[in-house]
Amino acid sequence: MTPFEEVTQFINDGLSVLKEATPKKHREVFEVSLDQVFGAYKHLGESYIAFEIPKKSGEMRQIEAPNRKLKWMQKGIKAQLETLFEAEPGAHGFVPGRSIQSNASVHVGQRYVLNLDIAGFFPSIKRGRVQTVLQLDPIRLSKPAARILAEFCTRNRALPQGAPTSPTLTNLVCMRLDRKLEKLARHYRCRYSRYADDITISGPSKELMHHLLERITKILKTEGFKVQETKTRILPTSQRQEVTGLSVHAFVNSPRTYRRHLRALLHTWQSKGVEAAMQTLHITDETQFIAVVRGRLQHAQHTSNTAEVQRMRTTFYQLTA
Repeated sequence: MTPFEEVTQFINDGLSVLKEATPKKHREVFEVSLDQVFGAYKHLGESYIAFEIPKKSGEMRQIEAPNRKLKWMQKGIKAQLETLFEAEPGAHGFVPGRSIQSNASVHVGQRYVLNLDIAGFFPSIKRGRVQTVLQLDPIRLSKPAARILAEFCTRNRALPQGAPTSPTLTNLVCMRLDRKLEKLARHYRCRYSRYADDITISGPSKELMHHLLERITKILKTEGFKVQETKTRILPTSQRQEVTGLSVHAFVNSPRTYRRHLRALLHTWQSKGVEAAMQTLHITDETQFIAVVRGRLQHAQHTSNTAEVQRMRTTFYQLTA
């Protein structure tokens, strides 16, 4: 079997998984040919659209989205990867059956919570690293096929934020990191979790959190990552403890300020119009704005589906009807 035949088989194996999970009336083409794969490979450099979306901090996030043909193949790759490996227990981001809520629940009731971010998470995972893990257990592709598949999943020699495969590949790449940090946390009778680039350790004392921060920083460096120092914080029970945006004092709950801001945003939209509401988020595209608001509502509903959240959801659908 040639490397391209191996890659085509890998993609089609994943597409067959998607086919089984899709109702028959919604099924489209769930197989790609060798010629289609080779054609897509020859045009990878022209297969992305780059744009920016605002972060909560006000900064802009660079998104590199694949075109429809490449995205479909990447969905097949993603599905096959997810059948071949399971992320470590400490990984909660982009893992079937896990969520920001399961990530936060690990740290409920702890005296101190250490939150830190990995700097430039997706861009720091390079093509060579992706190729290497695709050759190892449990994926075990041949070296030529792993190189081709790594090229299908990277842009400018790194993981693009916007490709369906990128989140899954980060969990594959970070399996060794997750094992190291889980072992470290257990040694000190602490708790560990990771949601994409957000790492959280919780435990009994502030001094221990500072010690673990030093150890984690060194471990991250050996794994090719770097701490985003401006986002590192140690939170005692006397302050609002949050993990991936959720309060973890006595139980997991979406923070009150998050819901208040969302309610205010919907009120502005309802009373002053969509353009006024878009300005509050510094968004100029209405479709993008609606997608952002929908995502925030889904987050609130998933973490704390109160009557208040249900009313906001009703308002949203009235405004978009």
